Amino acid sequence: VMSDYSISNRTMASLTPEELEKMSAEAAYAVAGASFQITGCISAISEQPMTENAKQQFLYIQSFSYMKMGGGYYTRRRNYDSYLLLLTYSGKGELIYKGESYTLHPGSLFVIDCREEHEYRTLGNSWEHADLHIHGGNVGFLYQEYFSKRSPVFPLSNWKEYQNRLERLLKENQALTLYRN
Repeated sequence: VMSDYSISNRTMASLTPEELEKMSAEAAYAVAGASFQITGCISAISEQPMTENAKQQFLYIQSFSYMKMGGGYYTRRRNYDSYLLLLTYSGKGELIYKGESYTLHPGSLFVIDCREEHEYRTLGNSWEHADLHIHGGNVGFLYQEYFSKRSPVFPLSNWKEYQNRLERLLKENQALTLYRN
C-alpha cells in the first residue's frame, strides 16, 4: 500500500521497513555508494518477500516510487544491483548517465543499469515522476539486448497507457503476496 512518511537527516539503514515504505520530507542522507536529497513527497511500494531461488529465476519488482519533488532533489549512486525505469509526468528533470546529460520532459522514460554511476535530479522548481526498480531472472540480458546500446532516454507517445499497465502490474504484484511463503 502506498503512503507518505516524514524523515529528517537519517541513513536508510536506520529506517525500519515500515518507514522505508512511507517517506515524505526534506532530507539529505548517504547510503552505500549513494546520496540523496529529498524535497517533496514520495509514495512507495517496497519489494515483496521472495526466496533467493525465485529471485534468480524470475523478474521481480524491487521497489516502486511515485515522487513529487521540489527544487534541490537528487539521487546519485553507483553499484546498486538494479535496473531502473523512470517516467516523467510533469516538470523537468535531468539524468546524468555514462558521462552524458539528458533533459527529462513529461512523457520521457529512461531505462538504466543502476550498477553504472548515475544521477538524476529536478531541474527548476518541480519534477513529478515514477520510478520502478526491477531485477532477477533474465532482466540483465533484456537490458543488454534492448537498451544498453541506445540512448537511455526516449519519449513515450502514449505514456498514459504505460501508466495504466504499470498500475495493473503493481496491483498484480501486491496480490501475489498472498500466495508467497
